[in-house]
Amino acid sequence: IAEAKRLLRATRSGALSTIERMGGHPFATLVTVATDHDGSPILLLSQLSAHTRNLDAEPRCSILLAEGGKGDPLAHPRLTVFGRAVKQKDEAIRARLKTRFLARHPKSALYADFGDFGFWKIEVEGAHLNGGFAKAADFPAAIIHREWQALIADPAIDAIAIAAPNHLHADIAVAALDAGKHVLVEKPMATTAADCDRVVAAAARSKAVLTVGLQCRLSPQWGRIKSLIEEGVVGKPQHVHVSLFRHPYRQGASGWRYDRARVGSWILEEPVHFFDLALWYLRDAGRPVTVQAVGAGDSGMEPVISVLMRFPNGSTAAVNQVLSGFGHLQTVEVSGTAGAIRATWSADTARSTSPSVDLKLKRTSSDDVEIIPVDRSGEVFELEAQAAAAVKGFRSGRPLVSAEDGRAAVLVCLAAEESASNAGRAVVVA
Repeated sequence: IAEAKRLLRATRSGALSTIERMGGHPFATLVTVATDHDGSPILLLSQLSAHTRNLDAEPRCSILLAEGGKGDPLAHPRLTVFGRAVKQKDEAIRARLKTRFLARHPKSALYADFGDFGFWKIEVEGAHLNGGFAKAADFPAAIIHREWQALIADPAIDAIAIAAPNHLHADIAVAALDAGKHVLVEKPMATTAADCDRVVAAAARSKAVLTVGLQCRLSPQWGRIKSLIEEGVVGKPQHVHVSLFRHPYRQGASGWRYDRARVGSWILEEPVHFFDLALWYLRDAGRPVTVQAVGAGDSGMEPVISVLMRFPNGSTAAVNQVLSGFGHLQTVEVSGTAGAIRATWSADTARSTSPSVDLKLKRTSSDDVEIIPVDRSGEVFELEAQAAAAVKGFRSGRPLVSAEDGRAAVLVCLAAEESASNAGRAVVVA
């Protein structure tokens, strides 16, 4: 499922197959594609095109989305989505689809408002994924709810994954838990301390399980660092450093990542992962005592931020993020009384399935640097592992990341926001 969703969201063009209106033959054409909030493909089509006239006569269609690459083209994943194409005439819906489509294809603004062009949406009825040789799966028709309240009210649904804009996480999570639904809530768990407390309370009173989507813990790279710490290879960890140099954030649906009211802050959007890693690695040090942060840019939306955390036993953690860079380069370092660990992950985007990775260990008792093998590291693989592990956790009654841990990471983010807005003044973590 994760691979199908990735192809659906990331692929910019596809082969649209319509039913030829005169003879009934399959009719394939190349089109550009974007996606709506619910993943439904969005098309910008001219009424002068043959495929548009075919859809006017018969809305049933399919679109093939393929990921290219070196070597045999059949070795790479592709997804066929099928359903019915509907031309959107409501001005409010058309405006939303236009915003999303142009965010993916900005050059289409040259003709998007021409009289013969219109926005179409494929109402998905099913899909078929071919992930390469001997890797195929069908996704039969699924019920699609347009509002989250209807999703929670559906008695056929046992668990939900919350991947809405950040400001909605707490309300949806609390409602779902109170309805007895298991919940996988995307990070951050909430955008305020009060909302975190609401979610923690809802998780405590519910018979359902809530787990927070801090999937870095499942990485064979970042998670391996935790196991190395627990094995004692670096002795007592004294410092954790996490840095990220990357291209600017994607806009998100209707630009929510660039709207402070909906995103909460850019610190909550990605550094929350890094704070969670630091808290996880330094769990024996207790919760951080103070947080200091300095940044460049608008308060809460700084493209450059540096954060220092101090712990009760004298340990420290530093997190640095640059959103005005290029590519995606993440580094994690841990220094202890008996050694040090350094790991890097680098690719053009976080969604890469073929990044450059390394994980190295240096023990103080040796002059050698050990290279530790890393397999399938990256967001794509971690999200896939998280989905499977979350379901297993729902069945066993144990969360992957508890509401309390989700709250702890958010509180560090909020303290960093406050410090950065006050010229780096040390802030006591609530």
